[in-house]
Amino acid sequence: MKKYVVTVIVTLIIVAGVFVAGWWYAQYTQSPPAPIALNKNEIVGALKEESQLIVATQDYQFAFALPNEVRQRMQDVAKNNSSLKDVLAQVYASLEDYFVGDYIEMNAEARVVMVVDMGSLQTEDIVQNGDMITITVPPVRVYDVIVNQDTSVPINRDRGVWLKLMDVDELRNEAQSSIRQQVIDRACAQDIMTKGQTAAQTAITDIVKAIVPGKTIVVNIDTAPCALPK
Repeated sequence: MKKYVVTVIVTLIIVAGVFVAGWWYAQYTQSPPAPIALNKNEIVGALKEESQLIVATQDYQFAFALPNEVRQRMQDVAKNNSSLKDVLAQVYASLEDYFVGDYIEMNAEARVVMVVDMGSLQTEDIVQNGDMITITVPPVRVYDVIVNQDTSVPINRDRGVWLKLMDVDELRNEAQSSIRQQVIDRACAQDIMTKGQTAAQTAITDIVKAIVPGKTIVVNIDTAPCALPK
């Protein structure tokens, strides 16, 4: 009877040892599952869904003044009054300004639109290194400056009598046409290109993460010169 019990115990020990050995082998010797291949075409297709990917907009509202050459000359001459010649020059400039001087103050409202041109993006621009996906995209650029014509209007106007009589309004046309440049000058001074770059990285990262969740996305993007589009 004792011999039978010993045999059973030894058998159980051997079975348990075989089970443990099999479990250890399964845990530590099996090859890890093959990584799922990155579908670069799907990413490129999603990013190129809109060839001009709008990444940021910025609104501007300000007022600016614009004198014509006659008014500017009068203002410059008025700064000098140290001699009789200066006084006579001021008199002449004042008379000239009375007839053909012009001055306008404009309210300007506009929106700057920033885009990334995704039309040239290729699968070669996407590189995977483990869980990190690096995407190199074209630079962010100013796509347009959209002026609100309803609110971009004169708020102060002073025309010489001759210009009023002849209804000459060249200075207003000049002011209207200069608004876009006025806006972009302010936008560049406020470093709008860097803001657009950051917004583009965020927008592109969100699009790619929706396709490949759980990955680290790195977006390489430069900035185009800060200027009005040609």
